[in-house]
Order: sequence, then C-alpha cells, then structure tokens
Amino acid sequence: MKLSLKRKLIFSSIIFASSLILMLAVLELAVRFLHPEILTFKNITDTKRYSFEGKSSDFVPVYAPSPILSYQYRPNLKLTVEDRIYGGATCFVTNELGFRPWRTPKGDEFKIMVLGDSVTYGIGAGNEEDYPSQLQKKMGSGVQVYNLGIGGYGFAEYYILYKQYNPQFKPDLLIIGTIPHNDTNDLQSSEWPGWKTGALPVPPLIRREYYIDSNGELRKNDWVYRVPFLRNSKAFVYIAHALDNRLSKKNIRSEDESRQLAKKIISGIAEDFGKKLLLIIFPTMDELERGEIHVNDEFAASLNDIPNLFVLNLSSKIQAADWKHLYADKIHLNSAGNRLAADEIASFLHSQKLDGTAASPSSEGAANPKN
Repeated sequence: MKLSLKRKLIFSSIIFASSLILMLAVLELAVRFLHPEILTFKNITDTKRYSFEGKSSDFVPVYAPSPILSYQYRPNLKLTVEDRIYGGATCFVTNELGFRPWRTPKGDEFKIMVLGDSVTYGIGAGNEEDYPSQLQKKMGSGVQVYNLGIGGYGFAEYYILYKQYNPQFKPDLLIIGTIPHNDTNDLQSSEWPGWKTGALPVPPLIRREYYIDSNGELRKNDWVYRVPFLRNSKAFVYIAHALDNRLSKKNIRSEDESRQLAKKIISGIAEDFGKKLLLIIFPTMDELERGEIHVNDEFAASLNDIPNLFVLNLSSKIQAADWKHLYADKIHLNSAGNRLAADEIASFLHSQKLDGTAASPSSEGAANPKN
C-alpha cells in the first residue's frame, strides 16, 4: 500500500531527526572520550574547586584592574585559599603594590628582582614558601630579593614590569621565572600600542581573553557558557571554541610568532638592563609525565645568542628528583618543590659568580650555561 505524501514526509522527518540525534550523541561521546579536559558549564559550576572564608568557588577574588596591565593582585591582601581538587592551600598575601611582601631593604645589599607568573608568586605554597622567599633565606642578610610574580602574567607583562620597577629597585641581578610554553602562549592574545609595527610592550597592555569581574575574579571572555542547554554539551563547547579561535581573532599571533616575540622581549630586557639576567625554566607536571621536557631544552637553546643572559633549566633537576611529591597541582610547585628550586638557584648563582660575592664573568663564553 502506497504511503500518502504527508505520511512520507512525517516518516522521513522522523528518520532524519533520529539520525541527527544519534549522530550528535555519538559526537558527544567521542568528544567526552577524546577530550576529557573540555569543561562544560555544569563542570564549572559543580566543581567549586576553591574554599576560603567559609565559601566555595571556582574562582579566587584576588585580582584588581590595573591602569598599565590587564590586571594585578589586590594590594594589602591576606587570604588563605584551599584547593579542594589537588589539596593544599595558598596564602595570598600582598603589600601595598600588590606583590608578595618583602623585608625592609638596606641600602648596601645586593638586590635581586624576580619577575614571573603564579609559579613565582607561589601558588600552592604557604606564606614565605615561594621560591624567591626561600632564596632570600638562603642568600642571607647581604641580599635583598623582590618577588614581582603575578598569576597569569607572561613575557609582555614581564617587560612592562621590568621597565616600571627597574628604576625604583635598581637591582644588581634580574631573574625571570618562566614556563616557556605557557608564557609564550600568553603572547598570542596580548596587544599594546604599536604592536603592529613591531614595538616592544608598553602600557596599556590588553589581554583579549580575560577580564576582572566586580568580585575581583579573573574571568575568561567566553560566550560559549552563556548559551542555555548547549553549554552543558562537550561537543558544543569543543566545536564552538574551535570556531571561536578561527573567527573571533582573540589570538593575534601564531605560536611560532609568539615564540619569536618572546625571544625578542627577553633580548630587549637583557640589552636594556645591561647587567646579568637569569632566566629560570620550570617544567609542568604534564611535561614530566609525558616525557616532553625536551621542549624546554629547545627553548633554552634558542636563546644562546643573547648577551648577558644566563639560563637555568630546572627540568632535568626536577625530573631526577621525586617530582610527583614536588607539585601542588599540574603546574605549581609546593613548598618542597620551591625549596628545591631555591637550592638550585642559589647554587647556580654562586657557581656563576652572580650572587654578588665576586665580579660576574664577562658575557663572552659565560652566558647561557646549560644546567
């Protein structure tokens, strides 16, 4: 018996809808299996990773807008935050400038200024257990260490902070702590006046992917999680982010362009500083687990031709230790990890005569020793 046109349309629509639902279900399962790291809105709202002052939250309200950078830590902050996923706690303590407090300096001390991101600040470690603070203890009374680390910062921020605070602190040695892949990626969405013509970073710096909300939390400019229902689909989040990266142009540089710019910034700091610059490379737990610390070796090797630059690559040192017990999470060192880092830095500074105990060697043949 022949079906009427109406019934054929209904039947075809049912088949089409069923096939579409099945295809979407398979796609959703595939993305969940292949990309478990993709977060849906439900993942984010249900995680409640952090605990502080009797509250639970996915974000920590420790940030404030900055007139020269995209954001900074709130000044005069004192907040202990527990990580409910990885365990441990971070003591967020800042001075009137929004940095880790340092002791009152004396006029005749050897001064070290440390730039970096959350690893340098000491996320995952207790108060005064960040590696600059532990370095301060090891170096003794004749040395003054300034920790200018801020979570989320990258090479563009390091350059601007250097230009702002170098005249004020007049350091004898400049240290930059970096996770190369992370800090290089930060450059992909960073812009400043004159960036299109090749100018090095100047204020005001804009990070296209972040903003500070009214509660002082660092948020991502992400429309995906504002779409009801679909925002709980990993397939939707994955595809939307892939299209967003192509169409929204949040990233204004490729990875290769960012790596080249990172070297240009490091070279610019070394040339302007005119003294000895030490770059410290930290590996992530993921790099250690996957056996990919060679990327840090390659990054260090790419900087060989920069005068006055010393590179201390901690990747092999941490790998050789019981590294699984040195991390607070996938990125940040715990107190023991920071202690190891401070020990290695102090030893390196002494071996290279960079600690003020004797005249530093000339840059010819002395810079960039691999460790």
